[in-house]
Amino acid sequence: MTIISYQKEIPFVKRFFGLSFAILGLVLFITILSVMPIIFIVIGLGLNVAEGSEIDLSSKTYRTIHSLFGIKIGKWNPIPDFEYVSVFKTNDKKRSV
Repeated sequence: MTIISYQKEIPFVKRFFGLSFAILGLVLFITILSVMPIIFIVIGLGLNVAEGSEIDLSSKTYRTIHSLFGIKIGKWNPIPDFEYVSVFKTNDKKRSV
C-alpha cells in the first residue's frame, strides 16, 4: 500500500491557544460541572485540527483529511482519469490585514 500524504503544519501560537482553551475547559468542567466549559473544549480542539490530503496509489483513491492528534478523518474517493498532471512548488503564506 503506497500512500502519499500531505498535512499543513499548525502554527505554534494557534496550537498553544487551542491547548490552553481545551485545558481551561477541562478544568472548569471538573470544578463547576456546567455546559459552558464544553464550548471551551470544542474551540480548543477545533484550533488543533490540521488539514491535508492523502493519495493511495495502489487502490487509485484520494481523500481530504482533517487530523486531530494523529487521528485522520476523511472519505476515500476514486481518482478520476487525468489527461496530464502538473507538479510545481509554491510558497503558501497567509497574511492578515
